[in-house]
Amino acid sequence: MQETKRRGRPARGEQIDPQSTLCTIKLPFNSNMFRTILNANKDMESGFMYISSKGLMKLEFKVGDISSEYYMVRKESTNF
Repeated sequence: MQETKRRGRPARGEQIDPQSTLCTIKLPFNSNMFRTILNANKDMESGFMYISSKGLMKLEFKVGDISSEYYMVRKESTNF
């Protein structure tokens, strides 16, 4: 894994080794919207993602005095 300058804090909670064959996390959220949010905030210094067991995702980004928050609701047609 290559380290970059824009690396945030480690995720809190359970961490999964991306090289593990057991790493099959399915996130039932709109991937196009998720990609748009990440692209819009690619210059931020830090970012956090929280996912509730009820199907709500919260994304937080910050750089200097500027911060932004986004909420996404899981796709209804998928199991979570």
